[in-house]
Amino acid sequence: TGVSDPSKVSETFAFQDSQGFCLEDVATLDGIVTVCDGLHFLRELTNPDLSETKGEMTVAHLLATQVESANVLLLNKVDLIGEEDRIRVLAILKELNHGAKIMPTLRS
Repeated sequence: TGVSDPSKVSETFAFQDSQGFCLEDVATLDGIVTVCDGLHFLRELTNPDLSETKGEMTVAHLLATQVESANVLLLNKVDLIGEEDRIRVLAILKELNHGAKIMPTLRS
């Protein structure tokens, strides 16, 4: 749905309201899936013109945070990028989150 900080979602499960209710008591956060736009990922991560902030973080920082927080990374649009860029994006994703399962997708 856009660029946002996934830690806010995970924190929601641990938050206890004034009546003592905690979402974690009735639901489990099984994982976080991040969709990475293969066609634009490198540009958005490294372009200084995209250094505006969304709240307290730059777009590049939010993208990195999304990748670092995920259990599963969907790398979409790999059919629209060249082999060299695909290899670079995969290397960056693995560097940011070596434990995540990376799933390239086509025509997505």
